[in-house]
Amino acid sequence: MKIFFLASALWFSGIPLCAQETDGPLDFNGPTNFNDLKKKVSGQPNVPGAPVRSTRGEAEGKDLSNQFQDECRSQEGIGACHAFASVGLLEAASLRDNGKPVRLSEADLFLGQQVQNGAVYDNFKNKAGHPANLKDGADVVDDLRYALDHGVATGDRYDRLVANYPKWRTREEQLNKSINSMNASMSPVEKLFYDPYKHLDEIRNEPEAQKLRQRILYGTDDEAAQVAKDRNEMKTAFQGFKPVMQSFKTSPGQSDPEAINSVPPEQRLAKGTAQRDAILYELNKDRPVAVSMQTAGLGNWTSANASQNAEHAFIIKGYSRDADGHYIFHTRNSGGPNEDLKEEDLFRIDTLYSVRTPKEQKEEPDAPPKR
Repeated sequence: MKIFFLASALWFSGIPLCAQETDGPLDFNGPTNFNDLKKKVSGQPNVPGAPVRSTRGEAEGKDLSNQFQDECRSQEGIGACHAFASVGLLEAASLRDNGKPVRLSEADLFLGQQVQNGAVYDNFKNKAGHPANLKDGADVVDDLRYALDHGVATGDRYDRLVANYPKWRTREEQLNKSINSMNASMSPVEKLFYDPYKHLDEIRNEPEAQKLRQRILYGTDDEAAQVAKDRNEMKTAFQGFKPVMQSFKTSPGQSDPEAINSVPPEQRLAKGTAQRDAILYELNKDRPVAVSMQTAGLGNWTSANASQNAEHAFIIKGYSRDADGHYIFHTRNSGGPNEDLKEEDLFRIDTLYSVRTPKEQKEEPDAPPKR
């Protein structure tokens, strides 16, 4: 029965039963030719950030753009901001550690941590009502830990993910809806003997299903083997790296976007003091940071609808100061234009992330400092 159910479920969802029927393999092991990089990066280990100076010669800011190979990369229509933020931190940390730029694959990290690990099904499995939509979003620290434990393939090929993943996601959501319909049609007695949700979860975790998913999303077995080799090499290169996460209780957080937009303007600077100090500490140590922030109602960042939950992760790569002495933070934002972040909006940040190299950990064994 299980084999019949697996074949029927895959047929019902429209998922091809063999790799040859896919629109093309996802290739994450593109060449990493550092000599062809458009933007030249310093070859010296522990590349420092350039201080931004005023006409008086005083340090008025920090610019860590030289730790990145490009201005930014776009996540397109996929909720992979966490993967882009994580990859940016790891690329910057790798450059500081050994002076060599490396192009890591956001697609490989997203598919490894979010899809193959089964995190995309969390809402369907665990939330009341079993919502059919897959869960693209994740926590940056989970991505970082996964990358350090498993490695990340090199290369780009995010365009392949943009082309193939949405189609696969749609078919999986169709399958989830069919299971919801099946469950709704079952009598209480039938449910005593058979749980379609548990059965589907078991099938998705079987080796056959894992291999099928790999072929659809990664490509052929040979390409998957090259990806595995790349991951192992980067896992070795990441040895000793440490992700650091700081949470801020002053932020209402992602669960209540209306509350965060109702904070009076005169209170916003004070409520973001802890976030500001933590960001400045990291940037002044020449480390870019990633932040998770509620962007609902924040002008160009997202819709002006204050009720829209828009938790977003992005990188802060530097800062400057305006005429009034307030800080302006410069971003690397995969979700759109690299909007500057004003000091008055820092209270929206609920979590900050950074990556420490082994040398940085020795120099700052107790960092971040207690506030």
